[in-house]
Amino acid sequence: MKRTLLITLSIFLLSSFYSLVQARESVHKEYLSKIIINLDEYLSPQADVKEDLNIKTALIYNTRIVVNFNNALSRYPLRDSTVKRIYSIVKDALPSIYRNKKIEIYTAGYLLENLSSPFYSKRVESGRSNIHDISKPWVVKNTVPYKITKGLQNRNIALWQSHGRYYEQSLARWEWQRATIMETVEDLYTQGYVLPYLVPMLENAGAYVVLPRERSLNKIEIIVDNDKNVSPFKGEYQELGKGQWKTQSTSSNKTGFANLKPYYEDGENPFTLGTARYIETTNKQKNASFVKWHPKVPKDGEYAVCVSYISTPNSNERTRYTVIHSGGSTDFMVNQRIGGGTWVYLGTFKFNKDSDTQFVIMSNYSNKKSPTIVSADAVKFGGGMGNIARKPSDKYIRNLPKGFYYKSETSGYPRFTEGARYWLQWAGFDKKVYSNQDDDDTNNDYIDDYKSRAHWVNSLINDYKVPIEMSIAFHSDAGTTLSDSIIGTLALYTSNSEGNKTYPNRESRLVSRELADLVQTQVVNDIRRSFEPEWNRRELADKQYYETRVPEVPSMILESLSHQNFADMRYGLDPTFHFVMSRAVYKGILRFVSERKGLRYVVQPLPPHALTSRLYTDKDGKLKVKLHWRSTIDSLEPSAKAEKFIVYRRINGKETDFDKGHIVYGNDFTATVVPGHLYSYRVAAINDGGISFPSETITVGATRKDASRKKTVLIVNNFDRISGPESFCDSDSTSAGFANNIDGGVPYIKDISYIGNQYEFNRQIPWLDDDNPGYGASYQNYDTVLVAGNTFDFTTIHGQAILNSGYNFVSCSRSAVLNSDVKLSSYPIVDFIMGKEKSIRINVKDSSNVRFQVFPEALKKQITSYLKNGGSALISGSYIATDLWDQSDSNNDNIYFAENILKIKWMTNKASNGGFIKSTQNPFFPSAKYSFFSIPNSIRYCVESPDGLTPASSKAWTIFRYSDTNISAGVAYSGNDYKVISLGFPIETLTSQSQIDSLMKDCLSFLK
Repeated sequence: MKRTLLITLSIFLLSSFYSLVQARESVHKEYLSKIIINLDEYLSPQADVKEDLNIKTALIYNTRIVVNFNNALSRYPLRDSTVKRIYSIVKDALPSIYRNKKIEIYTAGYLLENLSSPFYSKRVESGRSNIHDISKPWVVKNTVPYKITKGLQNRNIALWQSHGRYYEQSLARWEWQRATIMETVEDLYTQGYVLPYLVPMLENAGAYVVLPRERSLNKIEIIVDNDKNVSPFKGEYQELGKGQWKTQSTSSNKTGFANLKPYYEDGENPFTLGTARYIETTNKQKNASFVKWHPKVPKDGEYAVCVSYISTPNSNERTRYTVIHSGGSTDFMVNQRIGGGTWVYLGTFKFNKDSDTQFVIMSNYSNKKSPTIVSADAVKFGGGMGNIARKPSDKYIRNLPKGFYYKSETSGYPRFTEGARYWLQWAGFDKKVYSNQDDDDTNNDYIDDYKSRAHWVNSLINDYKVPIEMSIAFHSDAGTTLSDSIIGTLALYTSNSEGNKTYPNRESRLVSRELADLVQTQVVNDIRRSFEPEWNRRELADKQYYETRVPEVPSMILESLSHQNFADMRYGLDPTFHFVMSRAVYKGILRFVSERKGLRYVVQPLPPHALTSRLYTDKDGKLKVKLHWRSTIDSLEPSAKAEKFIVYRRINGKETDFDKGHIVYGNDFTATVVPGHLYSYRVAAINDGGISFPSETITVGATRKDASRKKTVLIVNNFDRISGPESFCDSDSTSAGFANNIDGGVPYIKDISYIGNQYEFNRQIPWLDDDNPGYGASYQNYDTVLVAGNTFDFTTIHGQAILNSGYNFVSCSRSAVLNSDVKLSSYPIVDFIMGKEKSIRINVKDSSNVRFQVFPEALKKQITSYLKNGGSALISGSYIATDLWDQSDSNNDNIYFAENILKIKWMTNKASNGGFIKSTQNPFFPSAKYSFFSIPNSIRYCVESPDGLTPASSKAWTIFRYSDTNISAGVAYSGNDYKVISLGFPIETLTSQSQIDSLMKDCLSFLK
């Protein structure tokens, strides 16, 4: 890399020979140029540092030489080996007469070796920090049947995801803080990493994660309180038991929560408008008292549960809360001595509409003899809509007509879309936290929002007495370019805050550099190994950003990638990329926290795969299910090995939640099932570092105890795809973008960051304003919709329909079939869920590495063998023909499989956009009409490109057509040897369970 060599040389030699000093100066100028050239060649591959490397001064003393580089040198990731090599390069470039002198190298005001990473240099610095005591954690889930000993147990981590919707006073409107481009906006984009991936990973490692933005995605918010309540959704507050509850007083200004207003204006604090109740603890359970918060739930769904209370020096440190939800009960211990006067998150649970048996209850029982105080205030369920109202301040009001004035208005958006400024007001924080009145930027909501996050961290520490371990800001605005080059990942920290190089606990602020280095290094390494070998590592920069300068704990900003850059976003819209990056951030945090205390750590494992299920009747005549699975090897992390597993069970459909789980020490699990019910199972892996995400859902059901009868259907979940939308780039690179009309991708469970389709594809169109952002501009018609994706739970939908049709059923994973862990020949009918499975390239520039192929070679062989031996198969998916033709090689093996085994021919992959199907006149299926989801929605993933497929045999019939095009939508083959039905749309995308039941019944009737 060519760099400008800006070299200033000042030589001070303690010698009586002035002429010799002059001679040495000229020699040094020549050799210092060589130092820069050699260092640039060595360091440039390690990071993309934009500032040119140069030497500011080089001072020669009697016994040493002090070389002072500019800040550029500090922006490289430094290791002991790197530092040693830099010293060697400098020394080798100096004249031989100086080689016996000690060399000291400085950059950014620090001795070079002090910037070297202890972790990556494999230096053990046990107990080098003076961090908060965590022996009395804030919130602990008390009913998990495993213990985390080498993770993030009891650590409180502050985390936030970029920006959020805010009120722009100069325009008198609510708007996004960033432009709506590349089908997202940064205000929501980073939510797609933090909420579904990073936060659960940290929690699964034992951490308690606090966020300054609303974490619940539910637009409904139910407030249950002892005070008057104007919430549209309420419930019943009850005090039960023998004790006498009293109204709690406090010396602070936070008297208790009450929701007395439909919206709140600037400075109004709902945590000062009400009262809280209190009682002393008792160590006798028979004398225990309780508070019960019973919500009136208007709609089935997932609701985040937050509690509130008042903290005093005598508050109970282990107050038990029990959340009773659709999956059972979950206990928490909350340290009420800290964190009082705000919303304290417990967890997210499924609650059913109008249930009388689902609520939150708190007890004053304690196993300690000395009494303490238990406080009870409001509990909220769900996230709700924004209720902070804003209007222009006097600073922005100019010459209004007489009689006109601005009214305060709320955003009209779900609270989770809004910036931190508004959540913090709703959460009871002082105005000085969310709107710093000492600044010249008073009444600027944009500035308030990013400043509030730092003040919030410090307020938690100092006002709420919460021991915060560290903070991390997750952003995505690391630059842009019109070329196809990757911008990549930038990490920021602050080592000197207004002349202060230490935190209040006297720890060096350079520890934030270690945090930033560990996270950035892990992110770049994992992405290079998993997706893009050329992923760019940007600077490790020491900057004076508010989010890193102000917090009183180690802090960093992660600019994960550029959401403005097409090359970055071809990966950045892929949920698997989100998972890998989030897991890398979690691993970086884990290593940082463990290193600070000199502790050993273990990375939580990956979810098990290759799940199978089998029904059988035991010797006592009881109907049993046996599950089997395989551990997943993490190629990126050797410590992430499963030591045991936990099996979660759910009974009777998706409306209920999974239970607490059952610990298993092997790879098998057996349980009794009752005929007539659905039993769904998920398996997670556990080690000392934490617990994995759950596996896909495997479901079983039986109509009667005789499970050995031949009327048992096997469901194969062949739909494991999650991916971003179709992308394209013209050969001349003038036009590029995302083509959702061809394939919109598949979100993981639900997409919270998609705002609408891209409409500006011309790369030459410049940004003029966020209202006219130029290239990449996207619609905003989905910015409040949680777009449904792959829930990995479609065996439940298919299983319900099969059970309703009078058949037993079991299910298994795609990988279980590919690994031959299940024998298709054991079942007379196999239902293949193909969904939107489709071949996707891992590296967008490399067509050789493909994932999510609908019919990989091993599966084709298994299906061929099964059918030729008299089996019957139901195959439904939107790319079952298209992918065979697209992936066909010169031998045409895929086309042969389609035409000679499945008995179908590909016609088109754009067979319909209407989403309606009608049956044809045929000898097998009765007249019927169906509809499927064809546009993004919050209920079920959609099918933009259903397959058109036609019969390839005289014994095959078109049984369905798309209503808008009359193109064949389904083919049934009935030969002497086997039967097979192929549908160009996924069955589970039909718009009602009754339609799915009807179609499944007709298919099984044909296949039997």
